[in-house]
Amino acid sequence: MDYSSDHLSAVKVPAILLLVVYLGFLAVLGACRAEVGETELLFETIERQDIPDGGRYYQDAKPRLVVITEAAEIDALDDTVSLSAQAQLAELDYNQDFAIAVFQGLRPSQPTPQSGVEVQRVTLEAGVVTLHVRLYGPVAGYESRPIETSAYEIIKLHKSSILQGELWFVLSVGDAEVIWLTHLVPPHEDPTPTVWLSPYPWPTDAPTRPVTPYPPPTRTTATQSPTLRSSQC
Repeated sequence: MDYSSDHLSAVKVPAILLLVVYLGFLAVLGACRAEVGETELLFETIERQDIPDGGRYYQDAKPRLVVITEAAEIDALDDTVSLSAQAQLAELDYNQDFAIAVFQGLRPSQPTPQSGVEVQRVTLEAGVVTLHVRLYGPVAGYESRPIETSAYEIIKLHKSSILQGELWFVLSVGDAEVIWLTHLVPPHEDPTPTVWLSPYPWPTDAPTRPVTPYPPPTRTTATQSPTLRSSQC
């Protein structure tokens, strides 16, 4: 059977349109899945400094990421944060929270008008915690101060059912993922015991009285034989 070119074109056009619609549906579905899968995490800044007041300078020029899930891990910072930050980390309740420190690296001068490290967002997706960070550098038209800096920011995150276990931590600067590391986050512990309450209210104004057990049943013994009545016919 011969098919004309017009007939073949009429068959191809609907098929191409159907393919385009299908591919568009897959793209939208993938975007929705990605949006649903990513969770924005709330965080609190413990300290953000350009110079570690009372501490030592972090000497490496490369960025650094340190996860602190217990007081013993504060030593991993090696005094490269201020004494105030170390004291706050020591007082942190690690049953409820944990901390992350982000270091920019040693810089020979302090850029203006903005300098240091800024954690802008923290997200969680598929067991990967991503810190979206801005590292400020020299800006055209502004002079840098001749001050050596070792900027850092320390944030606090609250543990939850989705934020525990063996997790990956990523330092993302712009479009580049600079650091990947894995760390165990112990499970969240609730210090408040669970108290189960009855759904029925207990009357608080009811008079209290001692509870007395019921007396045991007494058995009577007959002293006389029962009188028999004879029926008369």
